[in-house]
Amino acid sequence: MSSSKKLLVISERGLGDALTLLPSLAALSGARPEINIQLLAPGLYSLSPNLRNFIELIDHKSLALLGSQEKAAWLRAQNFDWVWNTENQRSPWRPILQAAENPNWISALPHKKWPKKPVLDIRFQQLKMLFPELSGYVDFLLPLTAEQLVAKEAFLRTVSNTSQHVIAIQPGAADKNKTWPPEKFRELTHALIATGRVTVLFFIGKFEAETFTPEFLPAQKNLIRVQAPLGEVLPKLAACELFIGNDSGFYHLAHALGIKTVGIYSRRRSVKVWAYSARRSKAVWFPLPKPLRHHWKKMISVQRVLNAIASHLNGELHFQPRQLSKSH
Repeated sequence: MSSSKKLLVISERGLGDALTLLPSLAALSGARPEINIQLLAPGLYSLSPNLRNFIELIDHKSLALLGSQEKAAWLRAQNFDWVWNTENQRSPWRPILQAAENPNWISALPHKKWPKKPVLDIRFQQLKMLFPELSGYVDFLLPLTAEQLVAKEAFLRTVSNTSQHVIAIQPGAADKNKTWPPEKFRELTHALIATGRVTVLFFIGKFEAETFTPEFLPAQKNLIRVQAPLGEVLPKLAACELFIGNDSGFYHLAHALGIKTVGIYSRRRSVKVWAYSARRSKAVWFPLPKPLRHHWKKMISVQRVLNAIASHLNGELHFQPRQLSKSH
């Protein structure tokens, strides 16, 4: 991709944060195709083949080894027309951009200072500071490569004869305060399997591997454990009809793939900022006053999540009370 104008976008926090940038960047690409958009986002780097049509992913490994002065020298050498640092105050790029005193090199507000608006709106308003002509972000869907499409269809053929629904579960989150208890994820999984109409794909990341062992959640015919690099995970996740999980990067990935989602949230503010307003997304949370907010994990029952799933599937699945333990 060649262009006389270049934009650098910095998003080093994680997969979910980077994915929330794509609707705004896709809008910019459509409005200003002459701009070469380069993205420094370690969480997305393995998805470079999926984004190459409008974004160039920068290899972060060599940059991670540089000190502040070396980073500043690299930035000057690249001669970017615009730089949008989306990171918080601890970002090593923030003081570098401040010292440059270039009005087109900006850092976003820290997360804690964001207004209580959906993250996609916030991202767009931040980008609009550099490109005021933009009229709105787009409903971006992450495309699969040709090889991933073949893998997706091959996987669907293996489960189509045994299940009417393929549902994904991923129980992790970078912030442990946002994670619904493992026992409830296990009970949810068994409730889905017990219908006899669902195959559950249980995606296990490195942070969940110690908890969700084969002993804790034994594999069955219609329960498939998936532990693989992100690029290999993508076709299987895209094959699912619905995703259930915490407010996490994986949740944002499922939404970007266009599948229905049920997100489990710890409080209303998180729902307001991080949940999606699209019809294919549902948020499950429990209203609690601030002094009792730490009890949210107890208050969100398995039945409440099952109700959201049933609503998403237009009542095609019915869950009997006997499938749930008395504790919920």
